[in-house]
Amino acid sequence: MKRHKLYVGVLSIAMLLAGSVGVYAGSNLQEIKAYLNGDITFQLNGADWYPLDETGQKVLPITYNGSTYVPLRAISPAFNAPIDYDADTNTVILGKRVDGVNETSPLTAITFTASQKSLIAQQFQNLSGFKAYIPTKIVAGDKYKQTGSSEDSVRHIFNHMIIMESPRDYSSLYEGTDVALSNNVSAKWIKPSDTDMLVFKRGDTYISIFSEDHTLSKEQLQDIAASMVEL
Repeated sequence: MKRHKLYVGVLSIAMLLAGSVGVYAGSNLQEIKAYLNGDITFQLNGADWYPLDETGQKVLPITYNGSTYVPLRAISPAFNAPIDYDADTNTVILGKRVDGVNETSPLTAITFTASQKSLIAQQFQNLSGFKAYIPTKIVAGDKYKQTGSSEDSVRHIFNHMIIMESPRDYSSLYEGTDVALSNNVSAKWIKPSDTDMLVFKRGDTYISIFSEDHTLSKEQLQDIAASMVEL
């Protein structure tokens, strides 16, 4: 059988959403009859190229009604396009995930569930000498993910910020800029790396708050810091 070459980036390829992106089950599924086509080869920018799965194995394209389908996971590296899958909404996300959070986004109230508060409290059990604090406001669109602990600190992880609590004041090692929060608590901006970090003290606890992906502004972080209350 004559082999046909499909030039990726020149010809249009219909891409099939495969199980490697996410498991989908619902009433919109329709059964079709298609063929795994081992006679099709690929070239990318003039060089031989093969779609691979997450384990590095070659993926055969599918021929259906005269069109060629390749799993998104297998072809996205060729176009340097990240791919993700949101199981909650059955949404395939191509390219950079954009959730609308930025330095102009307003703050919104956050309520931790009883279960989340219990898990947070557990992270402080192995650390003595300071109390736990949580924010009552976050930037609209941001989301709490988890809380973890190390030998001398606890971190609350959000999609776009991190809040770290410790009985030690590491900010004294750095020069910085003093500011007053809206609740009249004294705070200090430092920059230990390429990320600005706001440090302030509540009781015996030193709290640091920063946006590792630089999505949030200093003003937003200061307002979130002012909203923090004892767990």
